[in-house]
Amino acid sequence: MILPRRLFLQLAAATVTPWVALSTAASAPERPAAGAKTYLSRSQAVKLHDQIAEIPAATRRKFARRYAAWRKTWASPALALHSDTAAFRKSPKFAALVALGPPILPLLIEKIAHPDAFFALQAYAALRPDWPAQIETNGEQVFESEQAKAKRAVTDWLAP
Repeated sequence: MILPRRLFLQLAAATVTPWVALSTAASAPERPAAGAKTYLSRSQAVKLHDQIAEIPAATRRKFARRYAAWRKTWASPALALHSDTAAFRKSPKFAALVALGPPILPLLIEKIAHPDAFFALQAYAALRPDWPAQIETNGEQVFESEQAKAKRAVTDWLAP
């Protein structure tokens, strides 16, 4: 179906309107930080930036190299066949990344904050075994998508 330009623009404006209305409300959450799509608000981005600045530069460089190497494995046909995201933990590149230890958690949160990088949640969960990967309400397990878990991990990490 081809829409006339005017109708297309009206429909596009209608999809933006709810966010605009929310952003003007007094109790509305902060708008996400500018730039790439992220789960971070501006204040969360600043807080995370401060945490990352405290990590030694050498560790940040090691993280960047090891994360990039592990990220390349995500497109592997062997992993693409698995429906369980825990399969992304079964590589030497994952082990090398996690070997950097808890100091890289803010760097992982920065990655996890991007919706397309939710597989990085596997490294976060490996380094934070106390973090509840599954949550319950009224004694019943709540199903969460991996993206929802990633968003919760970001929120939990940056909670005051």
